[in-house]
Amino acid sequence: MVASKLRIGQPESAPFPPGYLPTGVAVGRSGTVYLTSDIESALYRFVPEP
Repeated sequence: MVASKLRIGQPESAPFPPGYLPTGVAVGRSGTVYLTSDIESALYRFVPEP
């Protein structure tokens, strides 16, 4: 497993549940994956193991 329970997507808007859709995903030449989080205003970085 790479990651779990990341707070990504948009906050819920009553009566609908949260969307959980990332608004930004990018992959670098090295295979590093970058993912944005609207809920936490964060940027996650996943680096492949050598």
